[in-house]
Amino acid sequence: MKRSYVDFTSTEPVEEVQSDFVTSCSNLCLTRPFCVAVIFTKSTSRCRLQQMSTAGIITMIETDSQFYEVQFERSDRKIYPATCSEVKKCSPTASDGEFWLYPSKFNRQIPVKSYCHNMFSPETAEEFITLQNTNYFIRKDFCHLYNDQWCSRSSEPLRRTEFSKVKISITTMGVVQDDFTFATSTGVSNLPDHNVPFGTTNDCTAEAWWYKKYALHWCSIAAKLQIDLRESGVVVANSVPWVASGWATEILNFDRSADSSQIYCLVIGWCGGCVPNGTIYLESVYEPASVNSAEVLTCQ
Repeated sequence: MKRSYVDFTSTEPVEEVQSDFVTSCSNLCLTRPFCVAVIFTKSTSRCRLQQMSTAGIITMIETDSQFYEVQFERSDRKIYPATCSEVKKCSPTASDGEFWLYPSKFNRQIPVKSYCHNMFSPETAEEFITLQNTNYFIRKDFCHLYNDQWCSRSSEPLRRTEFSKVKISITTMGVVQDDFTFATSTGVSNLPDHNVPFGTTNDCTAEAWWYKKYALHWCSIAAKLQIDLRESGVVVANSVPWVASGWATEILNFDRSADSSQIYCLVIGWCGGCVPNGTIYLESVYEPASVNSAEVLTCQ
């Protein structure tokens, strides 16, 4: 069937790749969640995977400009869950565990390995990222002062919170920093909140002031944080910076790996800390070799 030329630039492609045949182009669409149509250009061998269709019928159309449009009914494609709630709706017997999700943040095209928790119902399901390495956040409170006026050399252990999993908002890929479901805290704190939020550290022992005034270099039991997302399938988005906060604060050491999978900060303050400047957003670093490390669930 032929029809007049259609301006396909008005429809936003999910993905555009080189493809020699319209059949290989359509097969590629079947592997992409929520690809509803493909547009294949014979003259350039370009394949455009579309989130929407320009036609109202399910057929193949050759235009005068040698375009083909192939549309798919929903039943023709594999649909992957974007949230743990969708996992539970798709598979009512699913329980807590690792699943591959396709978040809307990434146009449901890029998988993220997520730990689905509280899988009692779609309404209670929550998303977490399992951390394969040590992620700790250390805070020094007023109770760590020596005689209430000197920098910290007391025997009291600093407050330390470690996370084995971190909760995320799957729609934005933002870390829920104050969720401590899979966190443990040790040491002493005189603050009502005994846990240290993910990605933060704080010091209230005046070390920055004493350090500068008396050059007490030995007084450097500083508050610190360590984020280590290696092997978790995600990294911190490059757009997320860490900054000094509070009063009389000095960041002694800050280190960030080239791929933003590791972040370390050492800080002294009165009171002040090293904190992210806003929400900690994550990016996927999916490796095909890791596909078997979580369940791949498809729904029709």
